[in-house]
Amino acid sequence: MRHEPATVLDLLVTELFDYAGMFPPASRSFKDALKESGSLASSLKRPWMVSGDLVLDRAHSEHLLNEDLSSDGFTHPLKLCLLASGTPDENISTARRIISHSSQEGLGVRIVSIEAKCSPVEIAQVISKYGPLVRETQAVLAIEPDLSTPTWEDELRDTITALTQAKIKPALKCRLTGPTGITPERLALAIAATCDNGLPLKVTGGLHHPIVEKSHHNYPMGFLNVAASVMLRRALGADFGAIKIAELLTNEHPKSLSLRNELGFGDTRISLSETRQAKEIAPFSIGSCSLHEPDQDLSRLFGDV
Repeated sequence: MRHEPATVLDLLVTELFDYAGMFPPASRSFKDALKESGSLASSLKRPWMVSGDLVLDRAHSEHLLNEDLSSDGFTHPLKLCLLASGTPDENISTARRIISHSSQEGLGVRIVSIEAKCSPVEIAQVISKYGPLVRETQAVLAIEPDLSTPTWEDELRDTITALTQAKIKPALKCRLTGPTGITPERLALAIAATCDNGLPLKVTGGLHHPIVEKSHHNYPMGFLNVAASVMLRRALGADFGAIKIAELLTNEHPKSLSLRNELGFGDTRISLSETRQAKEIAPFSIGSCSLHEPDQDLSRLFGDV
């Protein structure tokens, strides 16, 4: 049954997360991550937070061909986020094997995103390779440039230009942790660029918690901060500028956010209806190795919303 969000908070977290349980810091085995994903419908207070059921590289995606998903707790086709960890031809071959197998066996697997790291000069070729598969599956093709380098502004500009020129409307993917993790200031400009061009966006790395809480964790941004920033920029454009976005990304105060009948931060406000319209512009998701932490933190910090 489709979930109908009743508040802005509910709307922001609906289908927000792609579960990446095999990746650090959770680092679960394939089987444990699969079983964890299959149990989320019953173990989460807000099971509607799940967008992608499992983020897997090509090699582990192959394991799904041998799985009886009903025995792992699934009652629906598994929504797979496929990390392009081989050549395009290898990834496309794996995807087509999964599609063919799913049309014949049990609950099956539905590919909802294909995520590839590449530089701006490679984007046209990558889109050309994956384009037929993306159109067939209606998956989102997410392109991850390296925005951690000294030339990141050129990288971002050239990537956005290439994405906006593509007919299949790829997503920009941003990473916040690890060697290529980016700062709130860089993410703010990436959010502004995708919003202003109507592009999908995926953000991953260190977003287990809604806001910044130095007493609870050391991550410099929160997932609710990110989601609110995206919706406010989509609705208000340049009136919600990059400096304000960066301020919201690093917000440490739950009471600074209005999340019931309107979405607000400081003096900025948009209605529930405007938030819904902003959400519908393009796909937006966050990759997280834990969904119970976000679920529990929402109850702890915003239990009355």
